[in-house]
Amino acid sequence: MSFFQIMFKYGWLLFIVITFINVYIFKYHSKKYIAKNPLLKEGYFKLFKGILIYFNIPWLIMGIGMSLGMTENIFEYMYPNTLNPIVLIFNVTLIVLWCLCFWWVFVKKGAEFLVKHPGLIRLTSLNSKQDVSIKQIKLIVGVMIFGGIVAMILMWTNYYDLPLNNLKQFSR
Repeated sequence: MSFFQIMFKYGWLLFIVITFINVYIFKYHSKKYIAKNPLLKEGYFKLFKGILIYFNIPWLIMGIGMSLGMTENIFEYMYPNTLNPIVLIFNVTLIVLWCLCFWWVFVKKGAEFLVKHPGLIRLTSLNSKQDVSIKQIKLIVGVMIFGGIVAMILMWTNYYDLPLNNLKQFSR
């Protein structure tokens, strides 16, 4: 098996590992905030747990589809208009997670929570790293969700028209 075959067949597993690594790094950086204010510990734990659960749901669905032979490679998940059931479940899950994220940040005061529990979203300038404000978090999340919606529209309309058959050769 070539490197590309492994990446295209088991990329979902790599995404899960990357999520765990990112949470570990975030957990490491949160220690300084918890040391300053031990009352933040429970909130950070909720963030770690939420990220590990919600951020991995799409990759687990992708892994199930790949393991059951419903799809051959990760690129098939970019073509929901093929109406493959597992690809549809993956894409619907993304939409549901975006809605939950929007609801949490904008309605349930998730942006305020993130400001009280700094470190997850940071802005980097040439001179320093700074924590973000509520408005900045809402802007960042809004832009990310909008970008996801645009990507979803492009996938459904097949606008980018990548030749799926050529991509399938990498998973064989």
